[in-house]
Amino acid sequence: MKKILALLLVCTMLAGSTLCAAASEGSKSPSAKDLQEKIKELQDQITAMSDSMTKQADMITEQSSKINEQNTKISEQNDKIAEQSDKIEEQNDKIIEQNDKISEQNEKISEQNDKIAEQSSKINEQSAKIDEQASTISQQASEISKKNDEIKDKNSTINDQYKRIENLANSVRASSGSGGGGSAPSSRDVALYRSNAVTYGSNTISQGGHVEINGGKSNITFLIAVPDSGTTSSAISLANNLGGTLINVVTVGSPIAFRSAKVNFYITGVNIGDNIAVYQVQGGKWVQLQTAEIRKDHVVVNMTQVGAVAFIRVPVLATAVN
Repeated sequence: MKKILALLLVCTMLAGSTLCAAASEGSKSPSAKDLQEKIKELQDQITAMSDSMTKQADMITEQSSKINEQNTKISEQNDKIAEQSDKIEEQNDKIIEQNDKISEQNEKISEQNDKIAEQSSKINEQSAKIDEQASTISQQASEISKKNDEIKDKNSTINDQYKRIENLANSVRASSGSGGGGSAPSSRDVALYRSNAVTYGSNTISQGGHVEINGGKSNITFLIAVPDSGTTSSAISLANNLGGTLINVVTVGSPIAFRSAKVNFYITGVNIGDNIAVYQVQGGKWVQLQTAEIRKDHVVVNMTQVGAVAFIRVPVLATAVN
């Protein structure tokens, strides 16, 4: 603005100088009125130019103000952008940190998956073994079931024998009363049936329980009863063939099946040092049994089955089959 005013002033001065020069050269001197008009005309032009330039200056000032305002807003926006950029950078750092944690977790998950796969493989192996064991157990159970059936059959047979022995004992008990002695079958009678005892002549034999079954102690009692007359006659013949004397012959029964039994028989008149041979009917023949012990009034016998058993006093123990 100052430059524009200075320019107008210079123009005014030049115009005045021009008029003065023209007057000094002998030209027709302009009148004062002309000069005033010229000056006024110049002043009007200067004023117009000044107004125009003032308006332009105002516009420039206004535009400058707007530009400054816009610059201020831009600066504020730049500050906000810088702040947002810092936040974004901070978020990026957090995201990177989270990604690192996720990567670490993925590695752990991968390790766990490997362990699970290994455990699953072991479980499958164990399942296969269990299936194999189950198959073996099933086969064993089938075999045990068959053996149980066999034992049931044997128990049924034993029960039948047990009932037959009871029936024989009851029959003998009902028909007893004639008494007698000697060695003939007709002289036999039943004594102390309720105590599981049988007499033959002057001898009494009984079984008081505690039979050892399959090598173990038990409370099992073997039932004894008088056998049929044919068995008794056969026992007497056996004793004669051995050169001995029949002490007693009984039919032995068991309430259970067994593989081996160690039976303690109470027999009156037996002394330590006596030779007592024990025979049992097996398959229609008399087979000698092993005597585990002979002591006062007791003979302990090893048995593998039930049936008729004869006790014979002999001069010398010998093995015989009849």
